Amino acid sequence: MTLPEGPIPENDSLRLKNAMEELEFLNEVSVQVGHAASAEEAEKAVISTCVQRLKAEQGAIWRMSTAEVSPLHTVARVFEGGIPGLPVRLNLQILDWIQRLQSPLLSNYVVTDTRFKHGPKGPPSGLRSLLAVPLFHHNKQIIGLLAVLNSKQPGGFTESDQRLLRIIGIQCQQLQENARLAAEERKLQELEKELVAARQIQHSLLPSAMPTVAGYEFAGWYEPARQVGGDLYHIDQIGNHIHMAVADVSGKGRPACLYMVNV
Repeated sequence: MTLPEGPIPENDSLRLKNAMEELEFLNEVSVQVGHAASAEEAEKAVISTCVQRLKAEQGAIWRMSTAEVSPLHTVARVFEGGIPGLPVRLNLQILDWIQRLQSPLLSNYVVTDTRFKHGPKGPPSGLRSLLAVPLFHHNKQIIGLLAVLNSKQPGGFTESDQRLLRIIGIQCQQLQENARLAAEERKLQELEKELVAARQIQHSLLPSAMPTVAGYEFAGWYEPARQVGGDLYHIDQIGNHIHMAVADVSGKGRPACLYMVNV
């Protein structure tokens, strides 16, 4: 392969510089995420790296919420300036803009930005500049936001900052999806434990021993179609008489089991 002689064209040099910067940033974030012990720690590590690298006062990951009080639920937040412990929040006007356009938002003058109609309450308290990228689910539905707030740089956030944050947003999407799947897995494990306990209780209601009668053998076997079920049998010996009962509650699973226990 023969390399071209002479200086590298300016456009190619800029693309190479951008590519190197992106790789360096991605590697830095990957290292931090790799050292995290949980999804929560990984998300906080992502924000911390973004805040430091993009020179912002605060950073946060928000998840979309159906709550009436606030449509955004804070997953993690990092402070690197401003008033520690005083979080800056987004208002509905900014969120609506991001949802409608489904694209990153860069605003270095939120107060005077004509894209937002803040209303009588004005812009969010303490918010001067904002760089936010939407986080998407597989079906292109917005599931959250990754944002850095209040740039500490003289010129504010730049297009280069937006490009870098957008790349990290893709990694955040995967973290959010992993966290969701992990939460579902924990719920399934808890349900499995409850069903195992219910199965043990149900089996304890069945006869633990069979009557002994000369010339006869008695045996019982119970195996529900699911973890628990609505079938029931009982056998008892009173004097010279053997009493047997078999019942089958309509349906399967937990509803049938609950009805069977009441019987």
